[in-house]
Amino acid sequence: MSSLLEVVIPAAIVVIAGYVAGRGIELDLSTLSKITLYLFSPALIIDSLLQTELPAEEGLRIAAAFALSTAALYALVMAISIAGRLPKPTRTSLLATTIFPNTGNLGLSLTLLALGEAGLERAIVAYLCSAVLVFGFGPALVSGEGLRRGLRTTVRLPLMWALLAGIVLRVADVPLPLGVEDGIGLLSQAAVPSLLAMLGIQMSRTRFVPRPPDFWMAAMRLGAGPVAAYFAGRVVGLDRLALQVLVLQCATPTAVNALLVAAEFGGDSARAARAVVLTTILAFATLPFVMWMMGI
Repeated sequence: MSSLLEVVIPAAIVVIAGYVAGRGIELDLSTLSKITLYLFSPALIIDSLLQTELPAEEGLRIAAAFALSTAALYALVMAISIAGRLPKPTRTSLLATTIFPNTGNLGLSLTLLALGEAGLERAIVAYLCSAVLVFGFGPALVSGEGLRRGLRTTVRLPLMWALLAGIVLRVADVPLPLGVEDGIGLLSQAAVPSLLAMLGIQMSRTRFVPRPPDFWMAAMRLGAGPVAAYFAGRVVGLDRLALQVLVLQCATPTAVNALLVAAEFGGDSARAARAVVLTTILAFATLPFVMWMMGI
């Protein structure tokens, strides 16, 4: 248990620091988000691709397993919605809060702390898949329309261009000018703490009064999420480390972007906001259990 706490506590400290800062200081969260999105995260992707020894075949397997687990969660939510005759706003919110894990703010950080650089290399694959899901296919899955609009958003994401640039540089084996690679590395080191601090700031600005149905939504994300990832990884044939990374990424709480998608496409935004905060709080109790089950 002490080794698990050594992983969770450092991440929790940064989240709490962000929360305290968000409560006591007038911070422009939009600016912080843009800096992280346009500078730190793309640098992390490029730096990881330049340094990684992850075979392309394994990366594709991780992506396939992530897609399969998302499809399983989507089918589960739709079955529950039909059986329970859930109204559209509730169904939309349940879909968004279930299929969008927080692979960025919390997932990358925990994976790095728990599984080191090798784990982070694999976690970035899941992170990119999640970004494509949220901004590309997510709106279409949640609303039943808007695929073209979502894909246009995905193409404009700096994360996607950073991925392309990193792949080209790696495949072509192009040496970067003196100091450029070190500069990218410095920017990449700011990504993980920035993502965690932003999570704390976002939590400080979300009103939180949980209701009984919210705990069912949390169970879908924190319970069904890692279970679906485990079986998807086994079906695809992931090795032990890749499977640990995938399950850990999919055991993370609901991504904040789920609130944006739910609000945009007719969901219950208040319910989605409560799910984001509740799953984030509960995740600090459920994640150590998942890590123990996976032998991390």
